[in-house]
Amino acid sequence: MRTRFTLLRAVLWAAVTSLACNTAFAMRAHQDCRDPSVFQGADVNIVVLPYVSTGNPSPVLNELGQRLALLIKLDAFAHVLDYGSLGATQMEVTPGADVDTCIPQVVIPKLLGQVPGASILTPKGKGLIIVWGVLYEEGDDIILQSYVRFVRQDTSESIGFQVAQYQFSAQPSSQVVAFTPRALKKSLLAQVEASYRRADLVHKEPRDDSEGQPLPHPVAKCIACAGELTPGYEVIEKKGEWIHVRWMIPGSERQSDGWIHAAGSFAGESLDSVLPELHFIQGCVGYLMQRIAEARQSRLSKALAAEAIGELRQYQVASESSDKTTSAVALELSGIIQLLQNGEDEDLITAQKSFDAALTLVPYDPDAATLASLTQVRVLWRTKNSIPSPLPIADRLTNAAALSLNTKAAVENLRNYLQLLLSAPPSVEYEKMPREAIRERLEVLAKVRVPPS
Repeated sequence: MRTRFTLLRAVLWAAVTSLACNTAFAMRAHQDCRDPSVFQGADVNIVVLPYVSTGNPSPVLNELGQRLALLIKLDAFAHVLDYGSLGATQMEVTPGADVDTCIPQVVIPKLLGQVPGASILTPKGKGLIIVWGVLYEEGDDIILQSYVRFVRQDTSESIGFQVAQYQFSAQPSSQVVAFTPRALKKSLLAQVEASYRRADLVHKEPRDDSEGQPLPHPVAKCIACAGELTPGYEVIEKKGEWIHVRWMIPGSERQSDGWIHAAGSFAGESLDSVLPELHFIQGCVGYLMQRIAEARQSRLSKALAAEAIGELRQYQVASESSDKTTSAVALELSGIIQLLQNGEDEDLITAQKSFDAALTLVPYDPDAATLASLTQVRVLWRTKNSIPSPLPIADRLTNAAALSLNTKAAVENLRNYLQLLLSAPPSVEYEKMPREAIRERLEVLAKVRVPPS
């Protein structure tokens, strides 16, 4: 079991595996929202925007929001190091800048290259997870609500299914999720500040009583890349609650190193126990890593796949009663990871259970219905070479075609499903759905006008 790091340090920035730079992990400090960037060599980048006060703008809450963004980014980063090729960035409103420079509507289009303004764009096919949130006061409480968007640059999250000679496609219900608002006591402000000050040291030895100094910045991003002065640190090793880092001293080729105490708490508890959405973020990293591996005709190791699924399920269990839509997406991402493992019967059946559970939470969602239906078709055809009771699946795929924003793909799924049914030997008779009724549905479907995608 890996050591849980809850407050690594409020200025650690990113972890990246880079063969060109010969680094295992690199980390860097506060990034101005007016010049957003990611790590180009990372397969997945996590970018956390500052949480901002809403309602009556509060400078105190905005300052808390910047510290929360740092802590959230660091906690997520600490739990996903095993995946390897990662970047994590905490964005910040610099003194004198407008808070609107850090809202997702401004930053995300820059990082995806849809508008100019980012110094380093998300590379094609690589993953990006954006986290942001709002804060407001309600009596003695501070209400916090988080949001996440996940995307692969210029790449659809659609997943392909093949059954016999027919192709199908499905996708998660959403790539943008809103989490349940959390009520935090105002005493949290002093506790966050105390944790922030305690973590702001690099020690000579992995002991709190050893000599320490504030984390230096800027430093070179890459130990082996002379002249590159993006702030960054390389993680050399972990020892219990401590991590050993090194960095290039700016303006020289000399290195320095030290130890950071990674232990900490958030109001006396681990951060992910207070904010279960961290489990979602950490599992989402595994999901994107699985999709990127799939594009390379590979897959995550079973251990990493299990780790990602475990994080998503922890979120789902913690939040299902209050957050059905996002819990459904967590189940769908878990199912897709499982589906993209070896594709064995056990993987298919486990994935089907996740998709069925998601559909129970959001029974009218067309994407949830499609994932559950197509996986069921694949399992049945693989085990029985037939669909004994095809009508419920046909009706779900018909409803999905009526409700889906991607009408073309939904209609194609329904058409191929009906043709699959007819491809069975003539001796096969379907319960409550004679072949003539299937042909009639296909004739009606042929008259449907599908808008171009």
